[in-house]
This record gives sequence, C-alpha cells and structure tokens, in this order.
Amino acid sequence: MKRFILFSMLSLMLFASKQIYAQFENPNVGFGAAVGGAYGDNSSADKWVIQGRGFFQYKLISPILLGQLGVGYTKLNAPGVYSAATIMADNRLLFIPFSLEKLNPFIYGGFGVSKNVDESGSDFLPMVPFGVGFQTRLGSQMLLEVSGGYHLSLSDKLDGHIRTDSNLNTITNKKHDGYSGILIGLMFTGASSENGDPDKDGLITKLEKELGTDPKNADTDKDGLNDGAEVNQYKTSPLKADTDGDGLNDGVEVNQHNTDPNKMDTDGDGLNDGVEVNQHKTYPLNADTDGDGLNDGVEVNQHKTNPLKDDTDGDGLKDGAEVQYKSDPLQTDTDGDGLGDGIEVNQHKTDPAKADTDSDGLSDGEEINKYKTSPLKIDSDGGGMADGAEVKSGTNPLDPKDDITSTIVLEKGKKVILRGINFELNKATLTGDSKYILEEAYKAMVANPDVQIEISGHTDSSGSDKYNQSLSLQRAQSVKNWLMQKGVAGNRMKTVGKGEKEPVANNNTAEGRAENRRIEFYVQQ
Repeated sequence: MKRFILFSMLSLMLFASKQIYAQFENPNVGFGAAVGGAYGDNSSADKWVIQGRGFFQYKLISPILLGQLGVGYTKLNAPGVYSAATIMADNRLLFIPFSLEKLNPFIYGGFGVSKNVDESGSDFLPMVPFGVGFQTRLGSQMLLEVSGGYHLSLSDKLDGHIRTDSNLNTITNKKHDGYSGILIGLMFTGASSENGDPDKDGLITKLEKELGTDPKNADTDKDGLNDGAEVNQYKTSPLKADTDGDGLNDGVEVNQHNTDPNKMDTDGDGLNDGVEVNQHKTYPLNADTDGDGLNDGVEVNQHKTNPLKDDTDGDGLKDGAEVQYKSDPLQTDTDGDGLGDGIEVNQHKTDPAKADTDSDGLSDGEEINKYKTSPLKIDSDGGGMADGAEVKSGTNPLDPKDDITSTIVLEKGKKVILRGINFELNKATLTGDSKYILEEAYKAMVANPDVQIEISGHTDSSGSDKYNQSLSLQRAQSVKNWLMQKGVAGNRMKTVGKGEKEPVANNNTAEGRAENRRIEFYVQQ
C-alpha cells in the first residue's frame, strides 16, 4: 500500500509538471486545509478511512526549505480488531530538491505527537511523519497541495491493540503502530506573493519586476492603458506613454481614435496620427479626409492645400482634379485668362493651365466674355483667318466674309520662297511689282499671329562674296521694314544675309541667276 501511494504521488507530480508553464514562487506564509484517506498499518483487517488536516506554512530557507505546523484527525479502523479516533499535531520540514515549471515538489519529514481520544486517559505518543508531495498555484493567492506519506508512531499504543511478534510494523519491523495516507488540500497565501497582482492590471508582480513596471500601479506610464493590456493585448510599451512617438498617448489612440498605437501613421497618408488629430484636424483612419483625390499628407506637404476642404481655392475643381489638370489648387484662375479653372473645365472644356487654349492669339476669357468666339477653334468663323489676327486687323472674328486670306502658307519648321519680290539692280530698294507678294506675306503674318520668321536674303554669284553678303542682308531688312510699316511687330521677324552661299539654280545662266536672287521666310519652331 505504501508503494502504491508513493507511485501515485510521483505520477501526479510528473503530470502536473507537464501541464503548467510558468516559474513557481513560494509564498512567505499560508494557511491551508486538506482531506483524504488513511490506511492503518496495525492489523491485517485495517480499512481505508477519512482523514483531515489543517496547517500553517512558513518559509525557512528560500527556495529549498519550508515549514508546516499542522493538526489532523482520523479514525483508524480494523473491524473486529480495533478502532482509534486519533488527533495529531506535528511540525514538518518540506525540502524542495528542484524546481519544476509552476510546481513545487517536496519531500517532507518531521516530528509530532498523537493521542487516541476514544481511550480515556491515553497518553500523547511521539509520531514521525514523512512522505512526498507537491504544491501548484491555482490563483494569485491560492495553492493546491497534494501529499502522501506515512505516520510512524514510536510506540505500540496508538490503536490500543497489542501487536504480536508475527505482526510487526512494515517500516521498522518492530512493534510500532502507524498509518499511511494521502491528502489533497488548498492553501491560501498573502497578496505579497511574486505571483500576486496587487494592482489588478493583469500582470503578476514577478513579471512586472522583469518588465520594469510598477506592480502597485496599474498604469505605470499613465497613458490610459493598464500595463496588462499594453503587454498582452496591444503589444505597446507599458513604460512609454506614446509607444510609436506620433504625439498621441497609447490610451488616446486605442480609446478615442481607434488608431494603431504601434504605428505612427495608421492610415499611411504621410501625416502621423498626432499631427492629424492635433494640428490639421484630419481623420487619422482615412488617408483622404476630404475625399478630393489627394492624400492628406500630399495636400499638406506638397501642395499646401487644405486637407479638410476638397476645393481649397473654391474655383469649382477639387484639389485632386486640379493636380490632374496641372492647374494650381491654390489659385482660382491658374492661367490668368479671366476664367476660373472650374468654369474652364466644366463649362468650356478649355485648358485651365493655358491662357489661350486654341493658340489663336486671344485668351480664353477674351473669347468667351468679349468676342463671343470659340476658345477651342483658332478660326471661329471658318473664314481662313485666326480669331486673334482678325481682332488685330479690325475684322470680325465671327464673320467669315471679311477674313484676310493669303496664298502663302506658313508652317513651323518650313521655308517659303517669296517669288516675285524684286529689287533695283545692285540695290536694296523694292520694285513696284513686288507689292502683290509683299501683301500676301503680310496677310500670312496677320493670319498667323503667333508665328515668328527668319527673313533671309540671297544673291547670285555676280560680285564679290563680301558685297553679296552685305547686299542680301540689306534686301532682307527692306522686306522686314515694309512689313513693319504695315503693322507686323518687329520682334516677330529677324533678318539674315546668306549672299551667294545657298544657290537653288545654276549661276551660269541668266535664268538660274534670277532664281538665286530671292527672299525666303523660314518659320521658326
């Protein structure tokens, strides 16, 4: 029977050691009570009976030695042989040979006395208890204790039954009484245990000491989250009020804004949560608070727009649309054409970043508000003359009949030879028969107000290179002067003299030399 009890105790200790995963801490003091079974070792007729024990535990040498003062009761019974109502008082030493995970295995031994209260005048008998057991924690202030062992009486008077030489004690092999048994009980400890949680923050004192938090203050960093919630739930630092350094305390992030206390910029918009809440009043969970197509951080850091107002300049275009159209979200009329950006895009389909969308020489605002022409058509009346040219020449850009047209077509990057412009011999004086071609050139310049040209003069090979170079430049200048007198701006024209360098025909014939004496327009890019 004693081997069975010992085997059972060791099995229970092994099972418990595999189920629990934290370091066990011995209490300083504790009070407990246990119940179980007892089995007499006094007669072959002994039966299992109930036993109970109350005890006070105290720490002697931490962590290897504890003491227990206890009082117990059982009524040993061997039917037909004896019955003994026995009380025991003892002082035990609990030796802890090693530490398991959240488990205190122990070997105990001690000394005490017992008395048979069924027998009047019975003596107090010396008793030696010994055995094994373990303690494990059920809560911050409660332990479970399981023990099993033997109570050896140093006499044959425990049960009032005299042993014979053939019925000796199984432990001492002498005429000593005794009994074995097992007890299961609870012990209540003080709140000062390392496994206690005096501040009720969800962290035991031992863990708080390891973390550096205050075991008597549920919220060490005073951020609005208790230490246990920070460690176990949110994974924030219980020693730092603002774990992510975004300007918001962890508790404010969790309880008020539902932002991530471990992420400075919860919505990833380029503004940290504290800046959004405290400075710009934007929503730290929405990357684009005003829904204008631009993230709050892009608005604040790049465009200086208002992240709470979808149309910062109030021009009828959202800030995101303005960035798309290349207009200025801080300026109502980006191109200064007299039309708001929103009116250009939504009503007239013009370019809000280009004052003259159709490049006809009139700004979009002038076309809409003053001349009633189309800002999307260079020649609103289709008469062959650009709207801007008509306004400058005094014709009606809405009447095709008065358009000034020319047989000369000016295309950027191309040359035009003005056949029919002639000069007096060896002079730069225009002849009267040149007027028609000069008028056509003038009409072409008026019809294309944005065009800039290079007027080049050319000669044949008669005369010296130096003379021909000078003469060709003078003739080009004469053409420019004629056009300026008609009203063409001088800054639209520049002159060069090419001399005889670029012939287009054979200088050995009169016809070839006549072709080489010419004026060319080069339309600049």
